[in-house]
Amino acid sequence: MPASYSLQTLPEPNDSRVRLRATLPARFAVIRFAGRARPDVVAAKTTELTQWMLRRHLCGTGPASLAQYNPPWTPWFMRRNEVLVPIEP
Repeated sequence: MPASYSLQTLPEPNDSRVRLRATLPARFAVIRFAGRARPDVVAAKTTELTQWMLRRHLCGTGPASLAQYNPPWTPWFMRRNEVLVPIEP
């Protein structure tokens, strides 16, 4: 959310399944890729990102996670995905 908002000034979600919560700031190494996020592709991208981090002496502080940004009906070639690894600040 924009910095001009606080947890108290954000509008209430319309969906009761949505919960707002504060999180601490974090820093991530990220690799973006298009297409379907099949397990073999995610594993390959995680390895690629880990190797990139090693070359730059970046230390991961947690496991990799997958972010997918498109609904299921988006054509495969238009899908945007990311593998994220938290790193030391």
